[in-house]
Amino acid sequence: MRSRLLAGVAVALAVSLTACERADERSGDTGATTLTVYASLPFQGPSGPDSEQAANGARLALREAGGKAGELVIKLVVMDSSTTKSERWDPAQTADNARVAVRDRTAIAYLGDGPSGATAISLPILNAAGIVQVSPTSSYQGLTGSRDAGKGEPERFYPSGRRSFARPIPGDDVQGRAMTDLMLDQGCRRVQLLADRDVGGQGLAAATTRSATAAGMEIAAREDLRADVDVQKLARSVASNGVDCALFAGALAEWVPGLFDALQAADPRLQLFGGGDGLASDAFAAAMAPATQAQVHLTAPAGVSEPLPGVRAFVRRYERAFDGPARNAALHGYDAMRLVLAAVERAGAQGGDRTAVTEALFALGERRSPLGPYAIGRDGASTRTEYAQLAVRDGRVVRRRTASFGPG
Repeated sequence: MRSRLLAGVAVALAVSLTACERADERSGDTGATTLTVYASLPFQGPSGPDSEQAANGARLALREAGGKAGELVIKLVVMDSSTTKSERWDPAQTADNARVAVRDRTAIAYLGDGPSGATAISLPILNAAGIVQVSPTSSYQGLTGSRDAGKGEPERFYPSGRRSFARPIPGDDVQGRAMTDLMLDQGCRRVQLLADRDVGGQGLAAATTRSATAAGMEIAAREDLRADVDVQKLARSVASNGVDCALFAGALAEWVPGLFDALQAADPRLQLFGGGDGLASDAFAAAMAPATQAQVHLTAPAGVSEPLPGVRAFVRRYERAFDGPARNAALHGYDAMRLVLAAVERAGAQGGDRTAVTEALFALGERRSPLGPYAIGRDGASTRTEYAQLAVRDGRVVRRRTASFGPG
């Protein structure tokens, strides 16, 4: 409840800030032939590598389009939503980034934010200004629908009364079903649920609770964790609860690998599960002790490990362009930028008009990506239902299987 209230305060602050923007900075025709797409991602701390990948994916999509959408030249400006002090996305910096885009008459779209909690802050600011927003990785259900969401969501994210947000990845309702399937496969009966206090962790916790309870599992206890949590004390408490599985729903932070190690040390038989921003990464895998790695199971949107021709071709193009391996975030950043470019192009002669581009985004219909076809609904949610189930081996995340987890 406390985390919901904090999220509500942050969103209310963001909405109030938009009221200070000048009327001539709001939606409408930019009057520009060179348009700017802004991207806001946290480049410092544990999320940094994925953010760089997402930005590079967007750069690759723009490069492959010749730097244009239709006849309009597109410029990409990438901003950091994190600070040196916090080493994670920062609420004030996130709001500042959104206001930079609002004040730029050439701004036509916004890529970001990455974490769902940051998007919950930037979205109302951008929506009030009529700027369409596409996030490569924000899966929080409350951004697009009311199920598993907080009070007044998603309406409170859209002060203009019009939808302006989309994501190419599935929402947390799909991840909740994928996580439930994975826990059932590992024989879970009684589950300890641990969640961070960002809206992303809270949303996944709600979705998984609903899905797991419907499947006959018992959520024996739940703890909402602060960054200064005493992981050793918490682990001892979990071990005393008589659970056979523990699920962490939240974003990768410096303390999270230590939490998993503490849980494994307190009860070596405990199966450990994780879902959230940055967890499906080799950085997280390598930060845990070998004994812990053998007990860890993860979920993530389908990505670069999928054995699909389109994915393999994308990975080759990315590696040639950036002289390094592609991660999942690169593919999602690529898809996000391609959505924006397609919307601007579809708007045709009105490609410089923010309202027309927003309307065009929701009228794109079925799209093709390296992962296969999908569409963006009028609510901004993707029609994708594929999620990957992952394990950790020798300090690396490995794919177990990918399946479709449809409505439920």
